[in-house]
Order: sequence, then C-alpha cells, then structure tokens
Amino acid sequence: MVNKPEMILFDYGNTLIYEPGWDNHGSVRVLYSLIDSNPYNITLEELDEFILNLFEDIRKLRGNLIEIHEYPFLRYVLEYFDLKLSVPFEEAEWLMWNGMSAGKEIPGAEEMLRILDSMKIRTGIISNLCWSADTLKRRLDRFFPEHQFEFVMTSSEYIFRFYKNV
Repeated sequence: MVNKPEMILFDYGNTLIYEPGWDNHGSVRVLYSLIDSNPYNITLEELDEFILNLFEDIRKLRGNLIEIHEYPFLRYVLEYFDLKLSVPFEEAEWLMWNGMSAGKEIPGAEEMLRILDSMKIRTGIISNLCWSADTLKRRLDRFFPEHQFEFVMTSSEYIFRFYKNV
C-alpha cells in the first residue's frame, strides 16, 4: 500500500505560475487608463510616482509581517486625488495585475495538477499577495481551467503575511 498525502498546499508565485517581465509601472498605466474622472488633471507620471513612493513607504513599515490589500490601497490613492474609475475595484485589480505581468505557467505544472487530480489528492493555494483571493483564483483558472483548487487564500485578506517561524 502506498501512502499519499491528503492535500498539497501550494504557494502561488514561482510554484505554479511565474511573472515574466514584471513591471510595476504597467499597473499604474492600466489604472490611469481606467480613470473616468480626474478633476485635478493628475498626470500619469504624477500618479505613478505617488503610488510607487507610497507603496515603498508602506513596505518599509510593514516589514515581513503585515500585508496591505489592494482595495484599501487603491481607495486611498483614488480619494487622495479625487479620481473615479470606469470599472469596479475588482475589475481594476484584475486589469492592473495583468498590466504588471500576464503571467506564465511553470513548465509541467498543468500535468502535475492532472496527476494529483487522478490520484484524488486535494489542493489549495496560500500566498503572500496584496491581490484578493478572487483575483488570484481568476488567474489560476485562466492557466488551469480543468483544475479546481479546494481553496485559495491571500495574506492581504487576513492582514498578516503567511510565514512559519522555524
């Protein structure tokens, strides 16, 4: 008799999908293209500089423990400049992530998931991301439409980054 795991938990990044050509500015370009109302005529360059500086300041404060969710971050930026979007936050988040990188499947990941399915081994995703679990699930579904993860969790939805103190 062969022992097999009941479940395998995956991290997202560089485990199933990687992010070639990662471009932080790409996210801001997408965000800027979604602005429906810009009463102070904020330029793309001003918005880009503000967002990247704010994110860097937050990164210094949060260390490796706290994760900031994209929605309150985005809400703060938009309200700071009195900007309105043409799409809901959920769609903006999806488009912004894809503006940073379209992602690419790790070679062999789909085959591995197919084998795990055939062995009836459950799978889940736990990842340190500022994106929502719904948006991460949408990304996973794009790459692995035949595979159903039992759950998808992102640290930003729990405030704390996932870590194990060994």
